[in-house]
Amino acid sequence: MNGFSAQVHPPAGASRHFIDNPRSFIEKISRMKARRIASPFEYQTHIHLTMKKKPMLMATLLGLTLFSHALMAQRPLMDKPAQERAAAQTQRMTTSLRLDSAQAGKVARINLRYAQRMDPLMQANGSRISKLKAVRTIQKEKEAELKQVLSKEQFEQFKEQQQAVKDEIKERRKS
Repeated sequence: MNGFSAQVHPPAGASRHFIDNPRSFIEKISRMKARRIASPFEYQTHIHLTMKKKPMLMATLLGLTLFSHALMAQRPLMDKPAQERAAAQTQRMTTSLRLDSAQAGKVARINLRYAQRMDPLMQANGSRISKLKAVRTIQKEKEAELKQVLSKEQFEQFKEQQQAVKDEIKERRKS
């Protein structure tokens, strides 16, 4: 029995399992010696921490994975070419504003033209403020053209949707 007698008793803080099963206690003492752990209490603490670390490690890895996917998903449209961005925007506008085919064609051309104008801005290395001013100017010009194509109700709905997106972005920045 590895030089241990069955009369060895665990310290006061050890679990009842050690007292109920002396053979198990002796086996654990042997494992502790192999791992260079000083006392049964230290062994119990070691096991407890090891068991606590695994779920924490798994939760951390899961969180990092989800966070990295969220970061990648935040800007997928901005990384695509102007034609794809314009097509996606036209599709969203067609369904949300219930555009007819004539309006959809005009909106598609407007979206493509302004998406192509945005490309150089997205690639530019200028200051963030100057880029923002240029983007706002382009957006105002685009809105003026869209106002001529859309009905009054559709344009109001379009403006409400834009405001909702702006509010959502502000909320994300706060948190």
